[in-house]
Amino acid sequence: MIEETVEAQRRVLRRLIESLVYEGALRPEAEPGRGVPGEARLAGRDSESGRGSRDRVRLVGRDGDGDPVVYSWAARRRHSFDRVRLGPGTVRRAPLGQPPAEALSPRLFLDEIATLLAASPERRNAFAAELERTVANDAQARRHWRAAGRRASGSTFDDLEALVVDGHPYHPSYKSRLGFDDGDNAAFGPEFGRPIRPMWVGVRRDQVEWAAVSGLRPDVVDDRVVLPVHPWQWRRHGTTTWAEMEASGALVAFGTGEDDYRAQQSIRSLANISRPEEATLKLALSIVNTSTARTLAPHAVANAPLITAWLQGIAARDPYLGRHLRPVLLGERLGVAHSPDLAAIWRESLHSYLAPGEEAAPFTALTHVDATGEPFVAGWVKEQGVEAWTRRLLTVTVAPVLHFLVAHGIALEAHAQNLLLIHAGGRPRRLALRDFHDGVRFCATGLAEPAARPALHPTPPEQLRVNRNSYLEAESDEEVRDFVHDCLFFVNLGELAMFLEDRFELAEERFWALARRMVEDHRRRFPDLAGRAARFDVLAPEVAVEQLTTRRLLPDTEVRLHRVRNPLAGVDAN
Repeated sequence: MIEETVEAQRRVLRRLIESLVYEGALRPEAEPGRGVPGEARLAGRDSESGRGSRDRVRLVGRDGDGDPVVYSWAARRRHSFDRVRLGPGTVRRAPLGQPPAEALSPRLFLDEIATLLAASPERRNAFAAELERTVANDAQARRHWRAAGRRASGSTFDDLEALVVDGHPYHPSYKSRLGFDDGDNAAFGPEFGRPIRPMWVGVRRDQVEWAAVSGLRPDVVDDRVVLPVHPWQWRRHGTTTWAEMEASGALVAFGTGEDDYRAQQSIRSLANISRPEEATLKLALSIVNTSTARTLAPHAVANAPLITAWLQGIAARDPYLGRHLRPVLLGERLGVAHSPDLAAIWRESLHSYLAPGEEAAPFTALTHVDATGEPFVAGWVKEQGVEAWTRRLLTVTVAPVLHFLVAHGIALEAHAQNLLLIHAGGRPRRLALRDFHDGVRFCATGLAEPAARPALHPTPPEQLRVNRNSYLEAESDEEVRDFVHDCLFFVNLGELAMFLEDRFELAEERFWALARRMVEDHRRRFPDLAGRAARFDVLAPEVAVEQLTTRRLLPDTEVRLHRVRNPLAGVDAN
């Protein structure tokens, strides 16, 4: 028990420090006698000298008595977007007059460097609570993972959704799940793989909104629209929030069905394991995870089938997408919503799209390491060679997302949790994408087919006030381009680039050279799109990425971004 807790504390504290330094919220100084100032290397972006070199740096905070306390660590810049990575060794904490010891508490760290952060005590404390719950939930999941002795290698797609326990690779509160206690985490956390049966309810027709792709309608019983409710959500709201609706007959509980479901990585998405080709259910869940409420906004539920029809229509009309790349766009075919707490989306199952001989793995599995220390992709890389495998992976990954951007002006939220690799025995074949209801971005003037754009429901002003990042329509082409960079290249492929260098000795620079080749190949293939490729220039020297951690410490009244070096810009694709 202690071992997993300490591991989780180290992981959370490391990600917290890495992200705060990377986003410029903290600016450590070099330890005395270490030569080049650490601030110039780790906080500054004007000098190339900091890339790849390890520095010992420190921050001086204040303990509860107001005395100095020094935090120190080793860190270096990586080639991938100049990311900051700590190590080797641990974070050390040295109170005044005492020898340094390992620092483990994220809350204590935030408290003691509080004067260095532009954050109110209320926001800092709320964020610390998320970090502490992340430690507890991650430790619990990893204890189960190790005790079960399960290995990811050779596992099916559905099993991998439970076996990959790492969570968001950048966000420090990657497993906060505020609202769950330990029992809830074990019952409903994807890592535990336990069967879940939703509660099915009927809500009077005049109290819900629904939308569907052509030819599909929700089930209706006695003038009530039927929708599923997560069992935790029913326990929380059934006898309180919805009590008046039940008393009036506006809501009727029909009970659980016969099918078993299992939580996918996003927690609120449940895959049907009794009938795998049936729809996956995305359900409103009143918890906070990775600092975001996991309810379902009614306008987004209503948009889901509209966006599905739009994207799938584009893919069907575009020969490069429809016949050559053949990406799978897992459609959100039906959505029903009464309120953010009572809503559901039916999403297509991947199983119905797989051809004979094809298998699938979530992209998060590509950087996963078993409890034995073996990477999930080790066998594939050994058999095919790391560069050959990486080239195939980038071919099937970059091309469809890039083509949607350049040819059509649509950015897809292609982070690792939303991408699925379809492969044959580990050889990448094509890409599957999911989660579109609030996972696209476009600028009206940049669309190639503006007349095909559906009439989407706008984000309500009250939601934008509490979550400025919740929107679909951008104000500029650069903003659309940066959305692709942030999701696909920064969080997703950036993690893979660092992983392949650390584990398989494929230099990050070589990874990005291969990725750049995919971009240049697309430009050679479509010379008629040269103007649009320049308009959505993914090879620009700098791009903007979201400040995911800083955002938690400041009011959520604006989109918080910082400009970073683009690793695609400074490499030779030959």
